[in-house]
Amino acid sequence: GLDGDMVAMALLDLHVLSRPYGVPVAGWSLPWRYVWPRDSALVASALARTGHTSDAERIVDFLQRVQPTSGLFQARYLPDGSGVPDDRGVELDGVGWALWATGQLAAELPGADRPAFVQRHRMLLDRSTQAALSSIDNLSSLPPPSSDYWEVKETRPTLATAAVLCAGLDAGAELY
Repeated sequence: GLDGDMVAMALLDLHVLSRPYGVPVAGWSLPWRYVWPRDSALVASALARTGHTSDAERIVDFLQRVQPTSGLFQARYLPDGSGVPDDRGVELDGVGWALWATGQLAAELPGADRPAFVQRHRMLLDRSTQAALSSIDNLSSLPPPSSDYWEVKETRPTLATAAVLCAGLDAGAELY
């Protein structure tokens, strides 16, 4: 239903923003030339839904590679995967975004290819699910305050973080 030229141009933009490492940076100007888990998740979904599943899987691979054993993602990463550019710290929504993106890609794969895909990304699935479940293991069942896409220090739980964790856990349930 979308204009074909617009889709083609958007895909070309994503291709350019993914050079040279195969994962998208938020923008080409230097302050934005980093990889945010949330942005990457949305790009992986767009690529998967337009038939570019190998490009989408490269993004999920990157997320799995940079994810620490805690399962909690930093706000952003250097595009070569060598670390983080600053001390912004953990943003809990990255866990939900990673699970959601993995589910989006799996849904676009032929059924016969899904088990192998899930197995290749089992570490991401397990770590992200555990981090998400741990974050809501409290009396309110809400995640703790965490910066999200606004990247401001929060003092209360946000709807954005809770919603993305919920979407991620839904995707994780499907993947399991």
